Amino acid sequence: MHALQRRTHKSDRVDWEGHGSKSREEKFPGKEDVVPRSVMVKAEEIFDDVSDPGFGLSRLYEYTEKFEKHSIDTSSARVTKTEMRDALASVSAPDVEMIKLAASRIQAYHERQKPKGFIFDDGRGTAIEERIIPLQRVGICIPGGQYPLASTVLMTAIPARIAGVKEIVMINPWPQGKMNAHVMAAAHIAGVDEIYKVGGVQGVAALASGWLGRRMDKIVGPGSIWVTAGKAIAFARGYCGIDSLAGPSEVVIVADASANATWAACDLLSQAEHGSYSWADLITDSEELIARVEEALNQLAQESGEMEWFKQGAGHISAYLLRDEEQMAEAINYIAPEHLEIIVENPRPLLDRITNAASIFIGPYSPVPAGDYMAGGNHVLPTGGTARFASPLGVYDFVKRQSVTTLSADGLRGIADPVARFAEIEGLSAHALAVRKRFRP
Repeated sequence: MHALQRRTHKSDRVDWEGHGSKSREEKFPGKEDVVPRSVMVKAEEIFDDVSDPGFGLSRLYEYTEKFEKHSIDTSSARVTKTEMRDALASVSAPDVEMIKLAASRIQAYHERQKPKGFIFDDGRGTAIEERIIPLQRVGICIPGGQYPLASTVLMTAIPARIAGVKEIVMINPWPQGKMNAHVMAAAHIAGVDEIYKVGGVQGVAALASGWLGRRMDKIVGPGSIWVTAGKAIAFARGYCGIDSLAGPSEVVIVADASANATWAACDLLSQAEHGSYSWADLITDSEELIARVEEALNQLAQESGEMEWFKQGAGHISAYLLRDEEQMAEAINYIAPEHLEIIVENPRPLLDRITNAASIFIGPYSPVPAGDYMAGGNHVLPTGGTARFASPLGVYDFVKRQSVTTLSADGLRGIADPVARFAEIEGLSAHALAVRKRFRP
């Protein structure tokens, strides 16, 4: 029997901010630091080796052979045109059409994100233009091994291409030298320019330090804890920008008694199966729904014969029995989940209360997997509570903004005295002089 981990906070206001007797870890067990210190120490050692200007490239190959059991060198590290043709030929026509359909929907959604510049003109001699400039070279990290995410190729490369990025470089490990043909097909359809058979910290370090062509302006995409560590190091040392430090996948389903318990159980499992640190929470005001979801999980266990996907997911599911919609919204905003499903009879009032959730799915026919692959929104999302301040990956992540200021003589004269005074208040006399000298030689 599979019993849900239950938390009940039905009668009193929940102290979600942790000022009471229970810490966040006690309320939400299993949520740990994105990169433990022990991993970061080893990751820094690998990063240092690969980024070394004297022998870094050889160390990249050594680490690839050590971790991926795959021997590469300068002539074989990059995916060739022949390898790409072989990959495309091995993917069935229906699967190619499936990837193209997903790509077209992702393209259509993200086209609407393209930012536009503007000009501010005060009418008195000051004009400031905001220019939108695409990044020139972007690296995308695509997992290999157990979960080779062809969909993530589309989610990262298509927004970058829409933004106007000139070169998109992909790293994707080939464990034991085995290519994933669907990943290669997705890269071809999404317009990836270069693909390298590397991953982990060593792959990120190679992207950041320029061993795979020129240095990247930004590195995006999910991966193992080692990829995340590599991205953290690259950003902290000023090599390039990153999208986020992705942690384990997570979902919160908030539902009432009207929800289909079997569907909810399947949706919880679909996110919890990502790995041992992933988690899935059911939040409801219905004890009866919790009992039905628990029953549904046991039925699914019997149907699956407790196959690996069930074993990986079932142990990371919890249920929270809360008092009302206000308390449920408070809980969601505290957790700030990566994925949020709202399956209640009247979702809009609850949705209006939600400020902290990265990707929200409304109604019984909006499961998270639809968004993972085909709906069109992005599935590269902030995790671990970072939806408090971060957003889904999008076109805006692949551009930068410039401000271009032009002042006429009259425009500067009109603000010269307050500019100089501000500078003097801050103890910056030369700043003040730079303005006053233009009008008082």
